Amino acid sequence: MVEGDWHDLVLDERENGRVNRIAYEICTLDTLRDRVRCKEVWVKGALWFCNPDEDLPRDFNARREEYYAELEQPRDADTFVTTLKALMSTALERLNQTLPQNDGVKILVSKKGKGRFSVSPLEVQAEPSNITALTAALVRRWPMTNLLDIMKETEWRTDLTGALRGSGQPRGPRPRYVATTTAAVLARVGHERRVETHVQRRQSRRVRRVEVR
Repeated sequence: MVEGDWHDLVLDERENGRVNRIAYEICTLDTLRDRVRCKEVWVKGALWFCNPDEDLPRDFNARREEYYAELEQPRDADTFVTTLKALMSTALERLNQTLPQNDGVKILVSKKGKGRFSVSPLEVQAEPSNITALTAALVRRWPMTNLLDIMKETEWRTDLTGALRGSGQPRGPRPRYVATTTAAVLARVGHERRVETHVQRRQSRRVRRVEVR
């Protein structure tokens, strides 16, 4: 748990190796944060920091070979690491060779002698021609129609949100109110209790928290 620079802060050698409680607690929280981020430690019932096994499809063990083939990744860990190291080494060598001639990257040196990279913003690329053509076709076909209205109409005709699943624990079919509430949140409208509705306020808050991120 106590590693690196934390060792000198946590253990006070002047008092026969007595543990500094405050430093130890901060060290523990810092280590726990790193472990939770990489899911070496997970939080039961959490959405982002859940058990890593819950991130996998239910049939992953039965169809492991098929999933690895779709991801184009080897099953052998050593092969994966070796390939990744080779890619990183090639990229670093290319960076080292092209950096002196790259006008968009500068190395700034502070008063203390420490250096840092300064990267200039890239020029805005032209909009792809297919996007421009598609936008023009939509305007000709449905002038003055909001994209959110198209999404809402598609939802009512096809129930497309029923096919979506969250990244957390498996859930059953979504209630019908989720689609309307999601559309309202995206439109920054929200639900107000001005008229009688079957959607409760707590349901609206949950949809905003879970479905829209």
